[in-house]
Formats: sequence, C-alpha cells, structure tokens
Amino acid sequence: MHRLQVLIAIVETGGFSAAARVLPLSQSTVSSHIRQLEIEVGATLFDRSTSVAKLTPEGEILLEYAYSVVSLGQAALDRVNRSAPGPVAGELRVGGSTTAGARVFPDLLARFADLYPQVSIEFIVANVADLTQRVCDGETSVAVVAGSPSHPSLETTHILDEEHLLVAAPTHPLAGSHATASLLRGSRFLLREAGSNTRRYQEEALGHWRIRDLSTSTVESTHAIVACVAAGLGLAIVPESAAADALASGRIAAIQMSPSPPTRSINLIHRRGHPLTRPEELFVKMAPLAGAEIREGKVDR
Repeated sequence: MHRLQVLIAIVETGGFSAAARVLPLSQSTVSSHIRQLEIEVGATLFDRSTSVAKLTPEGEILLEYAYSVVSLGQAALDRVNRSAPGPVAGELRVGGSTTAGARVFPDLLARFADLYPQVSIEFIVANVADLTQRVCDGETSVAVVAGSPSHPSLETTHILDEEHLLVAAPTHPLAGSHATASLLRGSRFLLREAGSNTRRYQEEALGHWRIRDLSTSTVESTHAIVACVAAGLGLAIVPESAAADALASGRIAAIQMSPSPPTRSINLIHRRGHPLTRPEELFVKMAPLAGAEIREGKVDR
C-alpha cells in the first residue's frame, strides 16, 4: 500500500521531488519505490522522456485502483483503531480553500490538534473548484471551503458566516469613512483570478453597488490583494479575517458602504455516502462547534 501512496503523491504534487518533500522521503527513495512497483506490475508507469511526471496508459490504470486500495487500507486501519483502547490515533487528511485558509481553516486544525494530539494531520490549501473535485474523486475526504459548492455527491455542513470589508490604503480620501457609489466612481478594484468563487462573490457585491466607470485588476491570492491595497494599487472586498492584521497595524483602512458586503458562508464538505475514518468523523462533528467559538472570538491563534 505504501508504494501506491507514493504513486498517488507523485501525481498529486506533479513530480518526484515534490512528492519526496510531501511524504517526506528522499527523492532516491521515491524513485526506488516506483521502480519496485513497476517490477511488480510488469509495466512502465511514468513517461521519463518528459520533464514532468506524466503517467503512461498503464500508470493511469493503476492510479484508478491505487486510490481504491489505499482507501480500503485506511478503512481497515481505522476499524482497528476504533476497536483499540486508548486515545484516538490515525490520520486526518483535510483540505482548505484559499479564502477559508486565512483564519478559519488554521483555527480548526489547531483546535483539532489540541483535542487529538496523536492524530497525524495532512492538509492542503487550494481553490474551491480543485478541492471540490478532490472530494468528489475521493482524493481528499473532507474540505473546508468558502461558499457552498453545488454538487449532488457532496454533503455540506455550515461552520460560520464570515464578514467582508471594503478596504483601501490609509491615504485614500475615503479611508475610515462612509462612502456612496458616486464617490467611488472610476475606482480600481482588485479581484481574485477568473473562475475563482471569491471573484464571483466580489463581482456580485460590486454589482449591488453599481459603481460607474470602475476598472479591475486581477491578483491571484487574497493576501496579495491586501498587500496591493496597502500599496495604494486599488480597493478590494476581502474577508474580515484576511484584513485583520493589516487593519490593526494601520497598513489598510476600511470604507463603510451601504449596503455592506454580504456575509459569506464557510462550509465543510465531504462526499455523500462515503465512509469517514474516526478522525474525519470527529473533525466533521467538531467544525461547527469550533466555528461558533471562532465567530464569537473565543479562539484566538
């Protein structure tokens, strides 16, 4: 099963060296596992004529089964873990979207680690579309995302609603004051990349205000947007949690708009009908309770 996990890691990270860092193993050990796996199955699994880790047709076939075998093996270990006395152990594999990763996702992971210190936590941060696909494909069992992905295979659990703010550089004429759409005419707004759920949210919020002659620029992360706002490159609608440090230090300032930007839900998703391991079950149960505490300011990490 371990060699199949190495195969999956190479595919998910895009290369042998990246997989070695994630596992963590030496690159020579990763290569050795793949060579042994190729001997066992009697086929070449990767096309070594390219600079990227590209599966051969035989590798693609094995990958389909690898996910199932690894999942079954983890289920067996989980069943043993449930029957064994003592504290909860095992592994939690969980994803978090870029927006949720600003505060909510790290707080949830930290709380879970405090409650179950013997559980190994593996996590990734990616955009909502990527995480949704990973959960649907069974590559990741549980993910914390901003918004509510619409997919018939997904079960959604609400964690909290996050406030968003319109922010500007502290030198902006409207910094710290109330504004109207007419006062923001001709402004530049910084948006997330095309296809991002966050960008759709930002565009919908701007649509409510009907600001005339606005222009937009694309920035591919929320933290980078905050930095660009601080540098005076434009205005932006960002999660309150992502703006908190910059607001506290005075690097950016809020502008009050009416109506205020709508809140955005942070949700936990997992595949409907897919059995969860004991650590995953506990994370799913813990998340809404921890979300209430985060919302009330009782979790401060």
